[in-house]
Amino acid sequence: MMKKKVLLLLSLLLPWLLAPAMFALAVAAVRAWNTDSLITALVFVVLPLAAWIAAQRSCCKDAIQEPVFAPSFVAAIIATTCGTYVAILRPAISAGLEVAFGSAALTLILTFWRMIVSDPGQLQVTHSKLKQAQIRDPDSGTKSSSYITSSGHVTVARTIPCQTGKSLTGVRDVEISDGGCLPTSIQPQFPDRDNEGFHNNDSSIVDETLPPERSQFCRQCNAWIDHFDHHCPAVMNCVGRKNHVLFLGMLLAFIVAEFLFVRCCYIYLAAEKLFSLPDYTIPIIGLEELDQAWHVACQVFGQEPWVASTMTFAGLQVFWQILLLVFHIYCAAINLTTNEWIKWEKYSALYIEIPPKPSRPLGGKKFVNPYDQGITWNLLQFFRSRV
Repeated sequence: MMKKKVLLLLSLLLPWLLAPAMFALAVAAVRAWNTDSLITALVFVVLPLAAWIAAQRSCCKDAIQEPVFAPSFVAAIIATTCGTYVAILRPAISAGLEVAFGSAALTLILTFWRMIVSDPGQLQVTHSKLKQAQIRDPDSGTKSSSYITSSGHVTVARTIPCQTGKSLTGVRDVEISDGGCLPTSIQPQFPDRDNEGFHNNDSSIVDETLPPERSQFCRQCNAWIDHFDHHCPAVMNCVGRKNHVLFLGMLLAFIVAEFLFVRCCYIYLAAEKLFSLPDYTIPIIGLEELDQAWHVACQVFGQEPWVASTMTFAGLQVFWQILLLVFHIYCAAINLTTNEWIKWEKYSALYIEIPPKPSRPLGGKKFVNPYDQGITWNLLQFFRSRV
């Protein structure tokens, strides 16, 4: 118990040291390069990296794997960015841009927190079971809806008629053996199983205890999620029907805040006249524009390594976050979740079987999207059902 508390505390505090340490390491590397000092490079660059690698492989390994590590690291990055603006950039920024960046940063903090505590659409499944399956009784040739509990029991929830016309009666528990398998007389057949849970697409199973169609069980959250999209480690929460729009809003807030931060860094560096090159610079690449860009980058990183490194980091974040936002809008436009788009071959509703042919003796699967009702209707349904 004590070890778990120490790991939790370490996973909360370590990111707040790691985030500024990344940029401090860049500053130390630049200083060592400018001074041609081997001792500076050894003490402030090589030794910290070696210490981090050693700690990561020993005491910090479990802390990094804790769920709270990722959101704590994101919060530390936000705090470091805001601290850089207040401590360094603010004197060179106009009042209008300061208001814009402050508003964007406040919106980002609020949406980030709301995303952490939001309900993604957790479903209340009767019997408080973890996984849904179908149990086939070989004696009667019937199937019955069932749930596998965390204690290692399979509970038959209700009777489902099969093609034979027979049915199972009553409710019973079957204990799973030590090897984690059911007795041979009752074997579970999991419909559309993947690493996250089960995708309930069987319209013939109608029962209030079963999660609705397109729901998914998340092992990290230990809950069924309506319209499960993905589990986001950065907010330690799932993205589902109830918070998908909020997730897109958080992405947009990240993009706007980081773009404005890059703009503030650019204005600060321009005020320091770091984008102007002396007339005697010697071309070393050949292309004039590329050569000038190289000299400007060296000059900026050489004189303002902290601002340059935070600016570069924010710019890279904007790049992949824009791609992620576009991808989610695309999925909303075709009425699919990220989980369905990536793992469509695991869900029987999203493909049709291709019969074997001489050119393809094993057959195959062809993707189909039964949920697509047109871009306009899909987007309207997405925003209406998730607000």
